[in-house]
Amino acid sequence: MLVLRPYQEAAIERVRDEIRAGNRRILVVIATGGGKTYTSGRIIRNVVEGGKRAIFLAHRRELIQQSSKTLDAGVGHSVRQRFVRFERTRI
Repeated sequence: MLVLRPYQEAAIERVRDEIRAGNRRILVVIATGGGKTYTSGRIIRNVVEGGKRAIFLAHRRELIQQSSKTLDAGVGHSVRQRFVRFERTRI
């Protein structure tokens, strides 16, 4: 199991606090290279261990593949990829 840094643990605790306060739209911001995938992976693991479901979304195939490798190393996961191509139109 991956050991998180203190700021990652603090971010997870803040997310828990927000959920307990009834907030459901929560944004976590961590700098580039700060371990956002590991942090979100730990949040997801905690949710799943609590008997609930979770979803991890990204807007690029490369981000999903990179996140999949990272999560494999830290918390494990089950990945299902669905890609939809949108056409740009001019108005």
